[in-house]
Amino acid sequence: MRAVSHLLVTPPVYTEKNKAPKDKIDDAKLTSVAYPNPHQGSFTLQINSPESGMAVIQLITAEGRLISSTNKMLTKGNENTVSFTNIRDAVLFYRVTVGKQTITGKVLKQN
Repeated sequence: MRAVSHLLVTPPVYTEKNKAPKDKIDDAKLTSVAYPNPHQGSFTLQINSPESGMAVIQLITAEGRLISSTNKMLTKGNENTVSFTNIRDAVLFYRVTVGKQTITGKVLKQN
């Protein structure tokens, strides 16, 4: 039997019309979805938070450079959204922190 040396995980593709399904959202933990993903220079980050409070939303390049840090007041249980435009990097990572919870994700730019 041969061991698998790596695992490739492809994020689901979401668009404005195809947001994260409600049954995939866990109200007890912080969740997020970027759409469209891949994007053409602009995308929206949908954040569902288990608590109300100030969130820190960061965009980080594949090289580890912080290119954006935004504070946004989130409402518990709501679909909170943050839009980003003029994105030039092919691969970006986002980090959302609310209270003691943090979630990360990856966003790709379509060629």
